[in-house]
Formats: sequence, C-alpha cells, structure tokens
Amino acid sequence: MSANIEDTPPPRRSTRERKQAEPFVPGPSATRKRKRMDANSDGDSGRKQAPRRIVQVAQPPGPAPPPKVDVKKITIKPLRSGGLPNPFQGFRSLRDEETSSMIFHGFTPENTTVPGIYVLDCGSLKSENILPALQHDGVDGQFARQPFPPFRDPIVVLIKPAPGESFLIIFGGELQGQSRINSTLLYVDLTRKTWGEVPTDSNRPLPQGRVGAAACVVGSRLLIFGGGMAGDWEAASYSRGKISFSEETKRIEMMWQVKDKPYPEGVPYSGFFGGFAALDGGRHVLLLPGGRGSKNKVTFSGKYDKELTVYNTQTDQFFTIPSGGLRALPAFLWYLSMPPPTALAPRLPQIEIEAGLPPRPTDFLLAHTESMAVEGDEERNSHISHLWAVAVCTTSRTIKVKKIGIEEEINRIWGEDKVEFFSFFTTAEKLCLWGTKEGDPAGSSPYVAEIYI
Repeated sequence: MSANIEDTPPPRRSTRERKQAEPFVPGPSATRKRKRMDANSDGDSGRKQAPRRIVQVAQPPGPAPPPKVDVKKITIKPLRSGGLPNPFQGFRSLRDEETSSMIFHGFTPENTTVPGIYVLDCGSLKSENILPALQHDGVDGQFARQPFPPFRDPIVVLIKPAPGESFLIIFGGELQGQSRINSTLLYVDLTRKTWGEVPTDSNRPLPQGRVGAAACVVGSRLLIFGGGMAGDWEAASYSRGKISFSEETKRIEMMWQVKDKPYPEGVPYSGFFGGFAALDGGRHVLLLPGGRGSKNKVTFSGKYDKELTVYNTQTDQFFTIPSGGLRALPAFLWYLSMPPPTALAPRLPQIEIEAGLPPRPTDFLLAHTESMAVEGDEERNSHISHLWAVAVCTTSRTIKVKKIGIEEEINRIWGEDKVEFFSFFTTAEKLCLWGTKEGDPAGSSPYVAEIYI
C-alpha cells in the first residue's frame, strides 16, 4: 500500500483570527523609570520639561517574501458530465494516481443533508456520484441498498491493498445537522461498489470518534492526528492502526496499535482541521497547524508557529522543525496541501535549502483561500488565490518556499468569467483548481482549471 495524501478543503466557516496579546508586566527598572518620570512631570511643581528628542528605532526586518515561479497559462473548462460535492458543506479530496482520477467525499449540491462520493476522471472531465449505486454489506454477508450515513468532516483515506483493489476508509465526523460524533469505522469498496463496517480486533476497541482530524496512509498503516472529540475540541493526540487485506474474502481489517495517545510534552498542537504532508517517501509526516478553538468557532492563522511538528512513522516519535519560509506566508487564511504531480516534477521548481547544497525537489504544494465577501463574522465566499511549492529537509530541519504565480491569471478569470475556485488537486500529470461560477452557490455546475507551468 502506498502513501496517500488527503486534502482538507474548507467548509464555510469564520476566517478571522482573534489574537490575545500578552499583557505587559513591568520589571523593577521600568518601575523606577516611571517614578523618575512622575517626579519630573508637569504638576504642582510648576516646572516645565524640556522638549524630548524623538528617536526612531529601526524595526527588525520581517521574513523575506518567497521567490516566484511563473505560470504559462490557466485554462478553464466545465465538467462534461456529472457534478462535484457542494463546496460549502465540507468535503475531502483524494487522488488516485493510478487511474488519474480524483475522489471527493461530501454532500450533494441539490441537498446538503444527502452525502455523495464523486469520482472525477481528470482526463475526460466526467464525474459520477457512485454512492446511490453502493450496496450495504450486512453482518450476515447479505447485500442490500441502505442509506449511507451523512457524516460531516470525517477522515477519509484511499488505500490500494492489492493490484486492482481500491477502498475508502471513513472514520469520525458528526451526523449532518446533529452534534453526535461517529465512532464507527466504515469502508467503501470502490471495486465492487459495496460499503460496510471494517472488522476490528474485539480486544482493542476503536479510538474515540473525531471531527476534522488529519489522516493519511503510509504503507499499511493508518495515521490519525488531532481533530476534535466530544467534550474536548482540542484533541492533542493521535492514533495508528494496521490495515490488512484478505485475498480470499476480498475484505479489509484493522488492528489498532496506538489509540488516542497524547502528544509528547512540548509538541505543538496541530489543531482542528489541521493539514499534513508526507515526506521522505512516507518516513516522516509534517503536521500543519489548524484551528485552535471549538467546533463552532474555528480560527486559522497563516503565521505558522515558530516550530512545526514532524512524526517519524518508523520510530513512532515526534520532533519539531522551525517553520522557516512558511512564516512569510499571509496570515489568517485557510490552507490546503497536496502532493506534486509526478509527471510534472521536472517542471516544478527546485528549491535551494542551504547554500552549497544541491536544491531539493518540491515536497508538496500549498494553496490558501481568502474571502471574496464577508458578512459579519461568517465567510460567505472563499476562493483560492495563491499557490506555493514547499521543500522540507528533515535532516537539517529546514523549510523553504517558492511562490507559483497564479494570482494575475486567477484575478483575470474572476473578472472576465466570474469563476471562483474553492479547492485544488493534483493528479499524476495535472495541477488543477476546482470552482464554480458566480451565482451558483451550491456548485451545481463545476468548472476545472488546468495550470500550465
């Protein structure tokens, strides 16, 4: 099973960060200075103070803006058939590199309480919602049509346990319109068009259900980080399970090795709806910070923490790495990460990590969304406007960034064609944006933009 990267696109939520500044606590020298100033101030003494000389203190320079990579062009095309999930109801994006397709889990544009699983062929731009055709695999092995549970913001990963076999694993999330969190582990067999519960070891029950967690598959291991749990929306913990596949029954099973294990002391919390990027062939996972807040008040900051968390998948250990070039990115934005297209790797920027060392290839692509129109505290429309290539060296613990210049063309498309983009995805050969036209709030007529570097 190969490493799988999951995008975490934005549901329609607040993007305002309310930072609380630390109060100033004067030390002894400041107190003495204030007393001297009070004694010399205008007051009952009648003495006048001499004009004070104002000295401007130079501020330390902020992070330098990332270097830029030019884009040749961006072309937009409507989907030839089918649709994609409602972009404002929370969805997950997964790429299937073998078939050059994208898989989206979310809710239908027509009804925000009806779930959908869309498979988009990136070559033909034809999409199909496969969920209505899925049959439920009951406990007794009998297959029947049964409504798929409408989980909002679960983890969704794609696994390929054997040639020709493809499964989705879905865990956590909350029932749409309710506050009840899902604590079952579901599978969707994309090959046989069935779904059901994944068998687990009865002696090792499931981890607690989570909302908005980050998850990836590395080899045969499922990794879950952060998210929110019932009564504790800041879940500073992680879980790890081993996936097995039976050639005889054609089913998958899960054995949990680590459950709800707290992060070690000193490890920065990755947050609710945090992102991640697999590095070094899946040996490391970089956790990107998400929201610090409750489920109903998620806040994000592009001013990344001074240190980020890296998980070593081989040793089950965490370490921190300076956030480096990521700190130069804009603040208070929602970020989406995806792996670079394999076939485009030679055309993606090589990024210099340290002087005297050869440049590194792009490890992952990072986009952010920004508000198009804000009503009160709620974000009504949010579109992708910037894209970066990121390289990470876990040995030297260095992160560097190069900007991919899409802003000018994106602004032109918005001005002329009135198409705004809500997510981006990568396939083996393409780097794409997905959006809708103005006046189509449910995303019933999607557009795909292809980016040429």
